[in-house]
Formats: sequence, C-alpha cells, structure tokens
Amino acid sequence: MVYVIIVIATLSALLFHLYLYRLIRRWAQRDYLRSLCGESEEKLQFLMTEYANVSSRRFTRDQFEEHFRVLALQYDQQRSHTPLPETR
Repeated sequence: MVYVIIVIATLSALLFHLYLYRLIRRWAQRDYLRSLCGESEEKLQFLMTEYANVSSRRFTRDQFEEHFRVLALQYDQQRSHTPLPETR
C-alpha cells in the first residue's frame, strides 16, 4: 500500500511540474510577442492570431523567436508600403 501512495504522489508531482513548465513557456512566448509589438495593438492582434495558428507546431525557442521576428518585420514593411487614403 505504501508503494501505491509513493507512485501516485510521484506521478502527480511530475504531471504538475509538466503543467507548470508548459504554462510558464506559454507566458514567456506571449511576453516575447508583446515585446515585438511595442505599443501597436493591431500588430499584437496579428501576431497573437499567428501564434494561435502555429501553436500546435513544435518550434524550438530559436525557431519560435526567428519566425515571429520575421513576421513582425514583414508586418511593419507591409504597413509602411500601403498608400494613404486620399482626402478631399
């Protein structure tokens, strides 16, 4: 009976640590996306939408940062090249 309690306690501790690891990793990724956006809410929404789309892929930390850094640069270039609407 003692071994059953030890096994259950060990498994529950391991699962809890895995849950915390994933939660903290998700927080860190979202903070990184916020750091790329600065004050732009539109850019944050764009990156968060892309984050939701690619969250199932398993990126390494370097791949994740590179992917979203490139997306942020592309977003900035696209926004700067759009013509301004004419005012009459």
